[in-house]
Amino acid sequence: LSLKHATAGIISSVEEIHDDIVRSIDRMNKAGEYGRANMMYEILSLSMSPAVNGEPTQVIKLCLGAFVTVFCHEDEDDASMNGPSYMHWPLIPMETAEILFETMLQLEEAKLFQEGSLFYTQRKEATQLIPEALAALGVLRVISEDLDEEELEAKETEEQKYLQLQHDIQHEYGEYLSTDDGGLRDLVSDSERRWNKAFVNTFLGVMQDASWDVDYPDASREYALEKLVSHMLRGDMLELGAELVRNDDFVRGRLGAMGREAGARQHIKDCEALFERIEENHSRMDASMVMERAYEKLGSLLTVEPGEQDMEEARALTVEAGRAHYEIGFSLAEKRCFSKAIAHWELSQELLVSSLGMVEFVAAILFNVGVVFSELNEYEKALASLKQCLRIRGAIHGEEHILYAQTIQKIGDIFLGMSDYNEALESYDWAVDVMNIDPSNHRIDIGNILDNVGSIHYSRGEVSEAMRCFEDALRSKIMELGDDHPELAVTYQHIGNCLSDQGETEEAIERFNEAIRLRRLDEDGGDEREADILSIEGVLNNLYGKQEESLQCYERSLALMQSKIPHKKEKIAALLHLVGCVYLIKGEHKRAMKLFEESLQTRRQMLGFVHLDVASTLFNMAFLHQTRNRMDKALRCLEEALKIRQLRLPDSDKVALTHEKIGTVAKSIGKSKRAETAFEEALRIRKMIHGHQHEAVAAILHDLGDLMDDLGEYEDAMHYYVDALDIRRTCLGQDHLLVASTLYSMGYTLHNQENTERALVCFDEAVHIRKSVLGENAKEVGDTLNIMGFLQAKKGELVEALKLLWEALRIRKYQQDNVKVSETLKNIGNVHREKHEFEVALECYEECLRIRRKELGNITEKVADALIALGNVHSDMENRDGALHAYNEALRVRIELHGDSDERVAACNQYIGTLEFRSGDMDKARTYLDEFVRIRRDNNNRMDADYVNVLFIIGNISKMQGNDLDARQCWTEAYQVFTEIGLEAENPQIAKVMNNLLYGTNNNALSSHGYGKSKKQTPWLMDALGISRVKQSLRPEKMPKHRNLKRIPSARNM
Repeated sequence: LSLKHATAGIISSVEEIHDDIVRSIDRMNKAGEYGRANMMYEILSLSMSPAVNGEPTQVIKLCLGAFVTVFCHEDEDDASMNGPSYMHWPLIPMETAEILFETMLQLEEAKLFQEGSLFYTQRKEATQLIPEALAALGVLRVISEDLDEEELEAKETEEQKYLQLQHDIQHEYGEYLSTDDGGLRDLVSDSERRWNKAFVNTFLGVMQDASWDVDYPDASREYALEKLVSHMLRGDMLELGAELVRNDDFVRGRLGAMGREAGARQHIKDCEALFERIEENHSRMDASMVMERAYEKLGSLLTVEPGEQDMEEARALTVEAGRAHYEIGFSLAEKRCFSKAIAHWELSQELLVSSLGMVEFVAAILFNVGVVFSELNEYEKALASLKQCLRIRGAIHGEEHILYAQTIQKIGDIFLGMSDYNEALESYDWAVDVMNIDPSNHRIDIGNILDNVGSIHYSRGEVSEAMRCFEDALRSKIMELGDDHPELAVTYQHIGNCLSDQGETEEAIERFNEAIRLRRLDEDGGDEREADILSIEGVLNNLYGKQEESLQCYERSLALMQSKIPHKKEKIAALLHLVGCVYLIKGEHKRAMKLFEESLQTRRQMLGFVHLDVASTLFNMAFLHQTRNRMDKALRCLEEALKIRQLRLPDSDKVALTHEKIGTVAKSIGKSKRAETAFEEALRIRKMIHGHQHEAVAAILHDLGDLMDDLGEYEDAMHYYVDALDIRRTCLGQDHLLVASTLYSMGYTLHNQENTERALVCFDEAVHIRKSVLGENAKEVGDTLNIMGFLQAKKGELVEALKLLWEALRIRKYQQDNVKVSETLKNIGNVHREKHEFEVALECYEECLRIRRKELGNITEKVADALIALGNVHSDMENRDGALHAYNEALRVRIELHGDSDERVAACNQYIGTLEFRSGDMDKARTYLDEFVRIRRDNNNRMDADYVNVLFIIGNISKMQGNDLDARQCWTEAYQVFTEIGLEAENPQIAKVMNNLLYGTNNNALSSHGYGKSKKQTPWLMDALGISRVKQSLRPEKMPKHRNLKRIPSARNM
């Protein structure tokens, strides 16, 4: 009212107040309920709008809004205060407030000038009037502080005056004035930033030539030393703030004015806020570098210099500095500036030990240093620090204290991070024993330990034991946290993984959904929470069979982690590995390999070269290399994975699995000894873990049987197969598919032993099981019928053979497996060729060739193989041109595929040379047959019947062309090989013919057989040897050197 009287215009102040009240009531009635609710704001607005020249002014309200916005900004510390409402609000030095008010009048000078010349011409006087006006209105309290004699002398004033808000409603009204609804319109645009920035600039102008570091700073300077950085941040003056926090004069003045401990704490608070603002604004400044330099400056000023202080005072200052360095280190660690954090903690440790000795505070520092080293994956340093912490805590508290147990728990976490599971389990057991003395106070810690123990069992493949641990962990945590705490999410996720592995899909889905629900309750989770949710959704989509949706979730999670949380490198590496696995399953091998390589590089960098996660990535890379037929690379990956797993998981299922995989890959590239060693070691471990009667043991016995079969050790192979068969029949039953698989392999080995009848018995039993389990049209049934048809043909049971082969053909066509259709067509053609039904055989071979060209392309070995079959049947039909055309095309394909020195190329040369010889074209025959001999000699492969036959024919050609010496040399070498490979005893008539040629009766023999006289007689001598006429119709797709039958590649273990 006094203000109204003092500023009344043309009419009296009483009449003016009366008119204002009438207008206000009228406005509130028009606004309805909303207006009545804001009656207090209306009254405050009237009381703070004094008239100048008869018109209401806004300046008082503007300055109140600025005072509240700039000085009374609420933070969490203010909000938590108790007591009367006025005690919540800060004391603002009068001089500081006047600086703000003058700043506001200057900032809005153009707008305020329109209201009258008072504010334009007498701004300084107005600045001093405003606090008085706000005090007179009861909005602000004026508080005076008397000074002692020293301060009076230094500050040259008798008292310090401060302003403070009177009541919460006035604070609310001040905030209201700063909004668009507060009536100040464009005066409050971007008020928070503009007003703070303007205040800072004005204050710095006042302080331009003054020092921050004075013995007795006035109240305004003290306020600035505490709060100016905060005003800079709110004014978006980040670069200026970054300069100030590392300004020597400012930091020194802050520590002097606020005290070393309080000043350091405020400096840390400001630096953390500055870090966050730089990160939020994506400033070009490096937030970590700004923080590190600011703390470097602060740390240097905390140093206790020898002086006049006594021992106790020096000791107190040293402890104070040690505490400050500890807080600095903690702040740096939270912002992941780990190396600088460790440096400050080590200095803190040194200061505190020198002053206090080995106290708990020192142990806490060592604990934190260990935690940070573990974050850096410097596990040895982490263990060293934690063990030192453990010794101190043991000495202070004893070995049954919770701090001692928590230290052991952290040591267990380090061993878990190193994938040293045995040491981790030992540490966890020790920690839990201590916690179980009073479990009600440590349920969360116990739950976390059980979670980690479950993870160890899960990594070892012990799913049931892992499940038990996870469920116990969940119960322990729920007792402390309730059912809706985000920390439970990870345990639900672990349980879901176990249930999924156990085939309990519906229950797994339920747990994963609960994990997602709990993750979403984590209000502070941020981007990592969203990435975790996406990962779990990827798992769910995979369980639903939605592979593409699953992949999209994983990739979105990965992209979010890489862009928003790049320091979480372990989690990123895990996602890279996971996405790589999905692409591997999809058959996109290049993308999968790129992801695996990136994951491997990150895991090695973060975890070291002997971590189980590294082994996991190497194992999957080996599988990918194997899929791409890069067996040497696959084997190298597996060998490295094996070394890691043997170190971390000795004699475990994963080690056995790695041995088994090494055996498979080594066997495929002919490293039979390595394969045998690997399989035997896998067998030893499986027997040790599972006992002798277990399917895992039978699987390796079966693999060993396959290996022995490939080596031609058929008796050993049968021994392994019989043992595998006995176990599988006992464990799985008589009619299990794995029983059929073993019978199928036994059939092959029995055939290789020339025991066709027993082989057919095994195949017959296998096909019976496969039909009963898989149905009449299963591809495995077709595979078995195909080989049975071959064996019946070999026995001479051609009708039965065709019956089986045509049924196999029907099934393979039903399965739309065109490559296998081509194989069966070729077998059918072979049988018809044996029956001399050449036209039907020709049709089968031509259809086989057409399919293979369509499915596999023109330049493949299977196309060459079909061309050879065509050439053979054309030769049988005495269609020389057709045979030569097929043989020559096969030769071209094989040279392009394998080069001109491959054994398969030699075979084509043999076919063409033999055909030309029969046709009487000796020069061409000699050219092709000489090329055959060259290839065989280059490959050091002379010891077989084909080589004998070719040399014999070349000798005949030489004899016919009058080159007796060359003929004798060829026959001599042929006879030498013939005897060395044991054919003489098996073929006595052929031996007699060859002997006559070499030792005196050869000329008569040639003459009597008509060599050189009639072209039709020339094949006779070749046929007289009887060893070159191998019946192609009774050969399967490929012939190994050491056996009579080659397994059809797709027929085993289907």
